[in-house]
Amino acid sequence: MRVQVLTNAGALDRDKQLVLVEQLTALVATAAARAQIASLQGQTPQA
Repeated sequence: MRVQVLTNAGALDRDKQLVLVEQLTALVATAAARAQIASLQGQTPQA
């Protein structure tokens, strides 16, 4: 999966970029795990 974040130029320095990537990775992993569990249970994933 690819996540693209668009900001204005200079909005995030390198340290802030790294923090954002870490947070988005955790968010996407959690959402994927919920979808997989719901799929295994025959349910529709919810947000």
